[in-house]
Amino acid sequence: MKAYASAFFLFAIFLFPQMYAQDYAKLLSEYKKPELLRYALTMDAALGGYLRYDKDADGDSGIIFRTYRTGTINGDISFDLSRYRNTPRIQSNDYIRLDVSGNYYESELKETGFDLYKSTRETYRYRNNLSAGHTIRYYPGDFVFYGAMPRGNYGSNHYESVNTSHYEVADDSREKSENYRSELSFVIPLEIGIGRIEEITDMRQAIFIVEALVDAGRISRAPSEEEMRDFAELISELKNERFFDSRLRRIKELKVIDSFLKDNSLLAKNDATYFSTLTDIWDFGREFIRSSGFRAGLVVSGGHRIEYYRNTNDYSRFSSRVNDSNIEAGIRFSWEIPVSLSWQHSFYSSFYFNRHSVNKKDEDPYSKNVTGLNGIDVNLSHTIGYYPNTRT
Repeated sequence: MKAYASAFFLFAIFLFPQMYAQDYAKLLSEYKKPELLRYALTMDAALGGYLRYDKDADGDSGIIFRTYRTGTINGDISFDLSRYRNTPRIQSNDYIRLDVSGNYYESELKETGFDLYKSTRETYRYRNNLSAGHTIRYYPGDFVFYGAMPRGNYGSNHYESVNTSHYEVADDSREKSENYRSELSFVIPLEIGIGRIEEITDMRQAIFIVEALVDAGRISRAPSEEEMRDFAELISELKNERFFDSRLRRIKELKVIDSFLKDNSLLAKNDATYFSTLTDIWDFGREFIRSSGFRAGLVVSGGHRIEYYRNTNDYSRFSSRVNDSNIEAGIRFSWEIPVSLSWQHSFYSSFYFNRHSVNKKDEDPYSKNVTGLNGIDVNLSHTIGYYPNTRT
């Protein structure tokens, strides 16, 4: 009797959960996202600052002989517009980003005594950066692709400082300095290759949801591989939908997932444990991006960069300009292997020949400097990633 009890205990602990187990590596490796087209606009803004006032006074008389005041205000705003497209023939990702920030700082020091002394310092700084890029891979068949990845960037940084000193018994002094730097760059890589890498995060989350409900005793049977693929595709489509109200979005997502489980007769019991488990994994079970597949290609790339720098003050002025042209050609290889729900192998290698032609010139007509640089870049990496369930 004890032997039968022990055998039943081992079955319940070790074998029963395996009734629901799938070949996770196979499900992850074979998953392909459905056709998706998504636009997203993100805006971030921040405003901050501080004001500080200090004074030093004589301990006996209480007469103030030094005051110091300082304050700053800074602001940042950014816009990010992106477009993502995934079809059997096209993988593309486009973006436009604008970042603008500014800072103003002011300080004032006053000293009284035999002579009156006052000094002030003001600084202004503002930065802006505009970048855009377009990545597309076109698959005329199932294996070979043609790709292009043009991208460009413009950024500038302006800094200005004014220092003023006032003496009761001497002439005032004022010093001003200014720094300005800007950079414009673009690069146009063209690629022909084989293979495709797919994002499989949604399949991983689908498996996590099923596993959590199995552990909670709320799944009636093991879902088939086809049902798991349908479930993952449903999750991909839900994440692709846009809502202005995050509360309404979350309500719809949970209702759709609940309907899928019920329509496929997968739900054993509908209660608070079920909904709390589903909500928990839906909200927190998708924190890591996972991928699967391999891609290899021949790449030819050309680009150019222009940098301008200027520094001026009350006594001097200096400016310089740099033109940097770059031509590159080589091969690269990427391979993403999801070994399990938690483990991932990532391989990357590349081999490039490149040539830089750098032309640097400042205000001195004899300072022109032209440099040609030839190089070989070799990269080889193997990353072992561990991605735990974020709810453990």
